[in-house]
Amino acid sequence: MKGRFFILLLLFVSIHCLWAGNYNSNEKVTKVDNDLKVSAGTVDRYFFHSDFVDARNVDIWLPEDYSAKKKYAVLYMHDGQMLYDAGKAWNAKEWDVETIVTQLYKEKKIVM
Repeated sequence: MKGRFFILLLLFVSIHCLWAGNYNSNEKVTKVDNDLKVSAGTVDRYFFHSDFVDARNVDIWLPEDYSAKKKYAVLYMHDGQMLYDAGKAWNAKEWDVETIVTQLYKEKKIVM
């Protein structure tokens, strides 16, 4: 189960590359600042404009040793406000995604 979780998270990371390559040229996605606090890695936030759904922020967590030159599996996760920062969640609880994924990686239970 943990392996599947990680694969989905990394799928989420690759969306970063897809959007950056396809949408920035026509201004559908704009990188914006964020104040998310994470225990490991970094979070890039993009404001995503679409003709099909309401505009929204999309957060992409990148592991500590992330390199744009490397290929990664990706994990897509819904309910972004609860993934990383309890201070931003409606109920002040987070899923602690970045901590769990980083721990599994360091224990060699998953690969990135």
